[in-house]
Amino acid sequence: MNQPFLKRYNLGIGLQEEYFHGDIFSKNDNYLITPGKMDFLQTNAYSYLSFDNMDDFYFPSKGINMYVEFTLLTDFKNSNVIYPALLFKMRNVIPAWHNLN
Repeated sequence: MNQPFLKRYNLGIGLQEEYFHGDIFSKNDNYLITPGKMDFLQTNAYSYLSFDNMDDFYFPSKGINMYVEFTLLTDFKNSNVIYPALLFKMRNVIPAWHNLN
């Protein structure tokens, strides 16, 4: 769910599930991990807040873009441990010279 407000902010919450089967990091068939640990269902509950006052999406000449996301991640099948994660991204336009339009 995504809700824009005050023309420059976006607030969102969501739930995401991903299923992984096999070795997800390489194409190697010689697994070092037991097969039971290679299949897992990952569940994420997340919320985010973004701010954007850039004057153009593709080629901005001024402005700032910030994105903050907080996620709770778990694998309910293999463990009941919940891992928190925080993501922060920021872009700021700095013109090369003052008469840049």
